[in-house]
Amino acid sequence: MLSHLYLTINKSLYLVEPLECGPGAAVRAFRLNKGDGTLYDVAQTSYGPECDCPDFIFRRAGLDPSGCKHVRALVGQGLIEAGAPASVRTESGRRAVGSR
Repeated sequence: MLSHLYLTINKSLYLVEPLECGPGAAVRAFRLNKGDGTLYDVAQTSYGPECDCPDFIFRRAGLDPSGCKHVRALVGQGLIEAGAPASVRTESGRRAVGSR
């Protein structure tokens, strides 16, 4: 049986495809495929969610824990977790390098 997951974000329809994750990379990852051919990869990493869209890269990464609209949409659907897990923070509150 073949099934597809679609997600609507701000009136734009995306096909959501799971991606394989290598060791030490993301815990889980998804490719969002917009009807016009635009692709965005969203991943749940040990440091929290990440997206390769320009909004996340230039405005959100390291600044906005809620992330871009793609991250927020996948968090809202329970596909990835919001924010960085507490286990990757040091006593100073900074993220530990290479922690999982």
